Amino acid sequence: MARLPDWWGRYPIHQAAECGNLLALRLLLQAAPETAGVALSSDCEVAEAHRAALARGELSQPTGIKQLDIALQGRTPLHMAAGCHPEAVELLLRAAPQAALRPDQQGRLPLHCAASSGSAGSIQLLLAVAPEAALRTASPSYIKGRLQRLHSSRKPRSKGAEVAASASAQPLSETASRRSATPSLRDPLR
Repeated sequence: MARLPDWWGRYPIHQAAECGNLLALRLLLQAAPETAGVALSSDCEVAEAHRAALARGELSQPTGIKQLDIALQGRTPLHMAAGCHPEAVELLLRAAPQAALRPDQQGRLPLHCAASSGSAGSIQLLLAVAPEAALRTASPSYIKGRLQRLHSSRKPRSKGAEVAASASAQPLSETASRRSATPSLRDPLR
């Protein structure tokens, strides 16, 4: 079963890596070391593997199956662990160091996943094994999509926030001269 993906294309090692389950990772790496660098399967690969397992009587057909999210396709267990499980990253890098340079379908490396979640431990481990990963960027379509989501999620500034931003952008000398010209009751130095 360690070599058979679930209905969404995830192998057991993907799930163990995503959860940071070190015991499960060790056991899965012993049982099926070749799965350490395997990417999430595409729908047709999953369908073929499951048809064969159904024919052998190893699985039953579940109901309500949804397709694998496109953002997850092509991710290795290292992508899954890089976000917040440095100990799992270390185990996976020992088993499959080449996975550090394997992009997912959107061109993201495990290093990108670690950086986007701020996992300093994972970033250090990944750069130690594959320093050239620091020079690679995600695909332009992924970057464009992230920027669009970032800009659309920002709230428009209120009038008060705009005034505060413009005041903080003025040079200190202008602010000081304005303060001296308008006395304030709140200013204890005056």
